[in-house]
Amino acid sequence: MFGRGLTGRLLLETNLYSENAVLVLNPANYAFDVICAKGRQQVDRGTLTPLVADAGVHDLTLEVRDQSHTVVARGKTRLRLIPAEAGAAHPCHWC
Repeated sequence: MFGRGLTGRLLLETNLYSENAVLVLNPANYAFDVICAKGRQQVDRGTLTPLVADAGVHDLTLEVRDQSHTVVARGKTRLRLIPAEAGAAHPCHWC
């Protein structure tokens, strides 16, 4: 079975890359803040490799700041973390 020995992990690293979140000529001219109770922020992205205990719905906000540190854009969404074994009793069939 895939992932055996990694008990407690959902096994799917998830990343929100700053340069893919906005359409600007030079993303280096902006600072990006990923605000979420789960995961961590790195220079170029927000990243999360969740644990089973992290399952649930979590608010996520992305703020874009210009060179004067003024927020020029803000987006909000919900991050839904679902255990890898969810739905195992109901296999998916492609037609």
